[in-house]
This record gives sequence, structure tokens and C-alpha cells, in this order.
Amino acid sequence: MHTMTSTQNGTTTEMRCVAALGNGTFTREKALNVTAAFSNVFIDDDQGSHFRLVVREPSGSFI
Repeated sequence: MHTMTSTQNGTTTEMRCVAALGNGTFTREKALNVTAAFSNVFIDDDQGSHFRLVVREPSGSFI
């Protein structure tokens, strides 16, 4: 289990956190931890059995 901390010093922090999830699939629990830690990371296209974790600019566009 990884502990995530947020200094909110810009996009770099958020991208490192998302990159820490690694390649391939990840659990909903991990995704929820990331979305709780950062204001610009969201779960999109939630189908129940699968979803997408996305990082957005303040304007709403994808990073």
C-alpha cells in the first residue's frame, strides 16, 4: 500500500501520484484514494465494472 501526500505544488505532483499507480489495471480503491487526494483527478466513464481515471486542467481539458 502506498501512502500519498499532496503538497499541491502544481500538475507535477498530480502526475507523479497518478504515475505511481503503474501500468495496467488498478483497483477502484486506489482510484478513489487518488481522487480524494487531488482536486483535478476524476473517475470518468464509470460503468460499474470498469472506469477511467483522468487528470484535468482547471479549464476541464485532459492533461
